[in-house]
Amino acid sequence: MPDLPKAPFAFTDVADYNGDSKADVVAADATGSLWLYPGNGGGWSTSAVYIGSGLSGYTFAGIGDFNTAGYADIVAMAPGCTLRLFRGDAGHDLLTQVTNFASRWNGYTFAGVADFNRDGKPDVIGRHPDGTLRLFPGTGTGAGLDTSAQIGTSWTSFTFAGVADLNGDANPDVIAREDATGILWLYPRTATAFSTRQQIGTGW
Repeated sequence: MPDLPKAPFAFTDVADYNGDSKADVVAADATGSLWLYPGNGGGWSTSAVYIGSGLSGYTFAGIGDFNTAGYADIVAMAPGCTLRLFRGDAGHDLLTQVTNFASRWNGYTFAGVADFNRDGKPDVIGRHPDGTLRLFPGTGTGAGLDTSAQIGTSWTSFTFAGVADLNGDANPDVIAREDATGILWLYPRTATAFSTRQQIGTGW
């Protein structure tokens, strides 16, 4: 067990990691140790729970049950640009259960993880260095991702806040900040395409 978490943090995602139907925060500290901050229905506990180590320099895509085993898994890109799945289980022994999803992810920025195509399997949404937004469908096996599909263009000038159903229509949406203006935008998603974006904040 390492010492208590040390700032700064790399946030992995906000998701129900421990299966109690409340959103939790999962973050990696400055040493590369991974910590769970359990949700209590109105915020998060300040008592961090250690769930892994050795993730220094990783870039996190998000959390989802990629192998449909009933536990939350974590997807992250290693410093060598390999995308890896850290499979969760009842004991949270993440680093003993690692699967390489794919290589050659150099330059990708992750928007988040969600069941974007509504097939019951978590997907990875990422921005290619050329500015296109791409959907990498999950297979439900935890063994990899299906062939990507382009779902947007001209996303170079955005910082992603995440992917979630913000407008309550059961379709995951993309939330992103336009870097030049500081405007926070909601990009609503139907089952097949984005609809007109909506401004949801300023000064970001």
